[in-house]
Amino acid sequence: CIHRAFYLLLPALATMLGFLSLNTHLMLGFLSLNTHLLRSRPPVALLVFLPLFWVPVFSADSQYEACGAYDCGPISIHYPFAVDDQRPEFCTSSGFNLNCTNNTPLLNLNNQLYQVTHIDYQTSTISVVAESIINTTECPNPRHNVTLDNSPFQYSAGVITLLVYTDCPASLSSLPPATCLGENSFAMPSGAAYPDDYRRCRFLVEVPVLERSDLRLSSDSYAGVVEAGFNVSWTADGCAPCMESGGRCGYNQSPPGFMCFCEDRPYPDACPPLYT
Repeated sequence: CIHRAFYLLLPALATMLGFLSLNTHLMLGFLSLNTHLLRSRPPVALLVFLPLFWVPVFSADSQYEACGAYDCGPISIHYPFAVDDQRPEFCTSSGFNLNCTNNTPLLNLNNQLYQVTHIDYQTSTISVVAESIINTTECPNPRHNVTLDNSPFQYSAGVITLLVYTDCPASLSSLPPATCLGENSFAMPSGAAYPDDYRRCRFLVEVPVLERSDLRLSSDSYAGVVEAGFNVSWTADGCAPCMESGGRCGYNQSPPGFMCFCEDRPYPDACPPLYT
């Protein structure tokens, strides 16, 4: 029985010995070739050795990978904004929440929705228009004051408050008219002298708008001014240097604070130059 098992193993042993012999010849040939190259052309020898022994060990940081931009329609969303549940918490900052509905980014300011039309990360500015204005072909007719209370935003430079009066007495006809709102409706920038009879108007709404020189001059400018929306800003926390260095901005939970996620690992402010 032992002899029979030995004879059965002979083909396998022969194959293994042949494989070892072949590899031994290949290794000796390789060493002989590189010895010759090393003596005659050192640079060529290096070219032969390097591809065989230099193996990259770099792998991208998982937080860096997770904090890439999220595109909602034409708007690319980065830190500090969260988008529904699409971006991890460490890629965002508290209070900066957006919704992406039908490829349209929306910002909720005190229970009023605004469509985001542009985000400038260099100046920390976001441009918005009331969703109720965009989704109608009728004259923009605001019914609520816009406030930024309990939000991380403040009005940007160049934003003024427009006072919109509707259903006013005829005695106010000297004010700039908001023609599309109907008869005896008016709009004027905050800070102008209030008319004596303004309290007799049915509505007085304060609307933030971008400052325009023609607001006082054109009777048809009201709709265009309101439909252009306004800008709000947030306090920058060092994200620009991080992005300029190739990093992706994020927030460290413990200890709490800004963090720059780079391809190799996180850094406090920005990514260092690679391969220096």
